[in-house]
Amino acid sequence: MAEHFDVRSMEDERHRERNTSQLVHDAFEQTRHLIRGEIQLAMREFSGKRRHATMGGGMFGGAAVFALYGGGALVLCVVLALALVWPGWLAALVTGVALLAVAGVLSLVGRREFRKVTPVVPEQTVANMRETVDTIKARTGR
Repeated sequence: MAEHFDVRSMEDERHRERNTSQLVHDAFEQTRHLIRGEIQLAMREFSGKRRHATMGGGMFGGAAVFALYGGGALVLCVVLALALVWPGWLAALVTGVALLAVAGVLSLVGRREFRKVTPVVPEQTVANMRETVDTIKARTGR
């Protein structure tokens, strides 16, 4: 009868090993699925921030173009002021100031868009990962 008990004990041992093996496999698959989901979430977060960065960069580019034209108009203003008396340089001065004002507004809008980009860390993904780690720690008792 003792032999029968030993054989059954060995079968129980094999059954436990198979269950443990399956549990480890399942845990690995779930972890892999979780990581893929978090990577996809991070990609979605970055794509939203990329749009703001693109818009901010375009605004800065526009500001640079208007600043270049404004500087050109101010140079023209100096030339016309020296060459003529009133009407030419006054018109160039007003044009230059207006172009520089537009450049300033575009620069401020671009700066505001770039501030929306920072921080570049995918905040929601990090929060989800912290929550996952805390849940795993709580369930494993660590």
